Amino acid sequence: MGGFGITSSIAAYCMAVGLWLWVWKAQQNHYLREMRKVVDDTHTLVNSNMGVQLKLAMELSEFKAMTTNKPEDIQGAMVARHQYEEHVKKQEIVDRGQAVAS
Repeated sequence: MGGFGITSSIAAYCMAVGLWLWVWKAQQNHYLREMRKVVDDTHTLVNSNMGVQLKLAMELSEFKAMTTNKPEDIQGAMVARHQYEEHVKKQEIVDRGQAVAS
């Protein structure tokens, strides 16, 4: 019967380790959910700021093109508008929860 004490000690140790692992996994899942929220919030903020900057560049480029009427300024305004519109399209896809192809 001396072996029974060792077996129950090993079983108790295994249960303690299992419980510790379960608690550790729950904590890690919580931390990962919190990190995911920060990542999502940061991504949203960066995309929003990018949209603002692209719109500003587009509007200023268009104003300059209307003011100077130079071909290079008109071309620059067209490029700026295209970049802004592409950003808006991609952002709409992201807002619907879909992946965007690069």
